[in-house]
Order: sequence, then C-alpha cells, then structure tokens
Amino acid sequence: MEEAKRSDSDAIGPAGSARRALSRADGWAHVAMLLVVCLLHFFLYQGRFDFIETEGLRAIVPYEMLERGGPSMPTVHHRPYVNKPPLYAWTTTLLAQALGRFDEQVARLPSSISATLLVLLLYAVGRRWGGGVTGLAAAALALTNLTVLDYGFRAELDMPFTFLLTAAFLLLWPALKGRGASAMACWIGAYALATAAAMWKAPHSLIFMGLGLLTYARVKRRWRWMIHPGNLIGAALSLVVLGAWLMKVLGYAGGKRVGTAAGSEVVNRLAPSVGDLLSIPLFPLILGVVTLPASVFLVASFWEGGAVRVEAAGTAWRRARSKLVAWWTWAARDPFAEFLLLMLLPNLVFLAIAPAKSARYALPMFPLLLLLCGWMAGGGATGGRGDRASAEGLPLERGVCGVFSALKWIGLATCGAALLIGVAPAAWMAKAPLGPAWAWWALGLGGLLASAVGRGSATRAIRGADAAHANGRANSVGAAFLLLSVGCAPIISEVWWPARVRSDSQRAAAARIDAIVPDGEPVFVLGRQEFPDTAFYSNRSFHWIESPAQVRPTTSSPAPFFVMRETELVGDKPGMPNYVEARGFRELLRFDRIDRDVILFNLDVEAP
Repeated sequence: MEEAKRSDSDAIGPAGSARRALSRADGWAHVAMLLVVCLLHFFLYQGRFDFIETEGLRAIVPYEMLERGGPSMPTVHHRPYVNKPPLYAWTTTLLAQALGRFDEQVARLPSSISATLLVLLLYAVGRRWGGGVTGLAAAALALTNLTVLDYGFRAELDMPFTFLLTAAFLLLWPALKGRGASAMACWIGAYALATAAAMWKAPHSLIFMGLGLLTYARVKRRWRWMIHPGNLIGAALSLVVLGAWLMKVLGYAGGKRVGTAAGSEVVNRLAPSVGDLLSIPLFPLILGVVTLPASVFLVASFWEGGAVRVEAAGTAWRRARSKLVAWWTWAARDPFAEFLLLMLLPNLVFLAIAPAKSARYALPMFPLLLLLCGWMAGGGATGGRGDRASAEGLPLERGVCGVFSALKWIGLATCGAALLIGVAPAAWMAKAPLGPAWAWWALGLGGLLASAVGRGSATRAIRGADAAHANGRANSVGAAFLLLSVGCAPIISEVWWPARVRSDSQRAAAARIDAIVPDGEPVFVLGRQEFPDTAFYSNRSFHWIESPAQVRPTTSSPAPFFVMRETELVGDKPGMPNYVEARGFRELLRFDRIDRDVILFNLDVEAP
C-alpha cells in the first residue's frame, strides 16, 4: 500500500499531474456529498421537534445561565448542578448570545456541528491512510449508523464527547511515532482534547485513552512513551485543569453535595453488579447491532478463505481462537490498523464490564471501528487490489456482495410495506401511526439504489473486471451507503422523531401548569431535579427546595405550588415525608414525564 502511494506521489509529467488533479477533484466531490448528507440529517429539522428524554436537562442549564447574563456555574431549577461538567452549557450559552436566541435548534447545534466534524475527520484520516476509498467508506458508514444519526441531532453530551475523544485517539498515533517538537505538540494536543471531553461530559475520556496506551505498550513492548516530556506535560496540565474545576465545584456546591454526586456517578457508571457481569456475553451482540452496518463488514472479514482460513481440526473453541488470531494477524499487518485495534480492544472490554451498556456509552468507540471497517470495505488489507489474484481480498468482497444482496431484499420489503401503509385504513393508522407512506417509499428506493450500485461494484470486483479501477469501485460502495443514508432521513424526520415527541414532549404539560399557576407565582420542585424540560416550556419559574418549610407564605399565595414525582410523594422509604397527609394537600394536576407520573399540588406552609 505504501509503495503504491509513493509511486503515485513520484509520478511526473502530464499523466502524474492529471492523476493528482483527479484525486483532488474526487476529494472535493466526496466532501461536498458528505456535507449535503450531514446537512440533511443533522441540521435540517433542528427546531421542529420538542426536547425528548434528557435533552431538557442539558438545555435548562444554559437557559438559566442566560437568565443570569452569560456563562456561569451550572444550576438546575436554580440549585447548583454538579453531576456534569460545564463545557456544553458554556458553549451553548455563548452560541445563544451570538445568535440572539435560545431554542431547540441552538441547544442542538453543538451535537450537529460535532457530528459533521466527526464525519469529515473520518473521511480525512481514512483518505490519508488508505486513500479516498477508505475515507469515503468510513464516513458513509457513519452516516448510515442510526446511533450516530440519533445523537448527532440531539441536545446531548455524547456526540461532542465522541468527536473530541476520537481526535485525541488519532493524535496519539503521531505522538507515539513522531519525534521532537511534532511529537511534543501531538501529546499535548491529545491531552487537551481528552481534557475538553472530560469537561464536556466526564473524565472517563482519560480512562479510555490510558487503557489504549497501556495495551499498546504491553503488546508492542514499548514503554518509553511514559517518560516522554509531551506525555508528562500533557497529563500534568490535564490534572491541573480537572483539579482546579473540582476545587471550584467544592467551594460552589459544598463537599458533601459534590462527594455524593461523584460517588453516585462512579457506582452507577463504573462499578458493575452481579447482573452486569452476567450480561457480559450479550455485549458483543449489543455492540454488533448498534454499530450496523459497519459491524457487517467486520463479520465479513472473518469469511472462510484467504488469509483467515483455519483448519477444521480441534474443538470449536480452538477453531474460533485460531480464526481470531489469524484474523488479527491479517488485519494487524498494517501498523495503523493494529494501533486502532489496540485502542479499541481494552476499551470494549472495559465497556462490557461496566454497567453502562447503552448504545450511547459505546459511541466513543464507533469512530475507530468505522475507520477499520471502511479500510476493510475498501480492500485496504489487500493494498486496494480487486483482482482475482488477490485471494486474501475475496472473502471480504464476497461479504460486501452479501451486504448489498441483503439491502436489495430490505429495499423490496420496505417498498412493499410502504404500499400497505399507503392503502391502510385511517382508523388503523390512528392506532399505529407509521408516518407518511412517502417516507417509507424513500427508504425502499434508497435501499434498492444502494443494493444496485453497491452489489454491482462488488460483483465486478470479484470477477476481476475492476482491477484497474479500485477507486471507482470503492466510490460506488461509499455512494451506495450515502444513498441508503438519504433514504433513512424521511423515516427519522417523519416517523421516529414525531413518535418520540408524542411520547416525551413536555410542552402540553407546561401549558397546563401555566393555566393553573397564576402569572408571577413560582413552582417549587421537591425530590429529584427531574422537570427541566417542563420548566423550559413553562412561563413559570421553577425552584428546587429541600423542604416546604423553606417557602415563606405570602398573602397572594398562602398555599404555594409544588411539583413532585408520585413515587416520592407518599414517602414510601424510611425518613421520607408523606406529603399526601400533610396539611392543605390538594392535587391540582397529574401528568406524565418519561413514563413517570408527576403531581402538581398545593400545601399550606407556615412562616418560620
């Protein structure tokens, strides 16, 4: 692969110039295609949908900062909020001030911008590593992954965290291989990005990076990086920043509050229970599903034949182990591929053990996996050769054919489903809303076009017809996945998001609260801080308090308004008060927030 790159770079004369110009043109065409698809997925409908799940929690923090005039210490319901770092809130607050407004679109901009930058980063790194083939395939696989498309749109912490951590991982490669000032800059840059990720979501970004580095050192038997000045300075600066923030939070919210929040976070996110350990065997299956379709290319690379052929002798466990070792040896012939694998493996083991098995917790590992799969899909492990003589590439090419054969049947099935949806009775649609029929037709058409483009290119590669046109073949594979991604867009915007908004939106509940609570009267939150999206859509001011005794009665409001989860209202745990039996309790409104019943009520309170 490197020899092929050198021969291209050494080409002189009109032919070499034309080849370089064509490569540059392909690169700009790829970037334009990727930007169009990113615009379609991440930016087009940002302000159309209400907040869902914990988006309101992320939004209420900068919302209250804006009420105070700009970036400041984070609060929720005007109480110190120390469960998450402040970088998202500060960034969003500055964006809102620059744009002169704050709404769903502004709250989602950091995720959308980060998702777009991640796609372009995958393309740039993949192109530099394995050519336009690898870059386009990795970026296109990202734009077909539903987890990426989902969290690249939401006002959540996960996508910016993923982008920052990915950039940190990728800087470790030149840091480990380089020398002098360049290596120093890469080390400090990697730690700066990992620290930014820690200040955006949580300090486990440094755990991810440390596990990868230690595994790399153990496998390669190279430990000198541990005493590299860049590593020491970067780590020290990172600890200084995180330590300074911790001291600031201790003074702001109090040691007990911070210690409780930090301890709860460690237990919930890092300390496994017996059930978590028993579910470890399910993690590979979960990861394979949430990383579709990239995981299909990974499985396809295990196909029988070529470099990964394993003899049938021995037990099933020994055959599986032999195949895994053979596959690793085959993939790790490329030093950068081996580096990506060594960054991935320990962190996937860590995620399998830790309780956090949701798709979004594994999202930071997706980009490394997407780069590997893009490299494999583009024939990177065989130097990009698609000819019949390249026996090692045949299993993967056949696997690619299988992927696009499946896409063909998926496309036909979705077209058939769209036809049924289009003629379905209105009464049935009201009970099971599946969105407009045209959205399903778009998905079916995208699947059919993807299968036609992708399968045709893969089939020609197996027959050896495209031996001299590897770039064109891989461009077709990338274009096929981009077509599929475009086909997914209407389903996401017309079916998935509207369904989630119907389930999770608090706009209607906030309007009902505004109709009950007089203008100018506050709403006091008891129990957990769990109504940020309700507060965001309400015109009333929400304030968290520990006890109704903290409220001073007034002549205009002798019975203040409180809101609380029903499960906490009755005091079903030792030491919890039973507000239902308190003097003056009067239920005013019952509404649902993320499958939990919430009660708005009055209580009579006495002056202290």
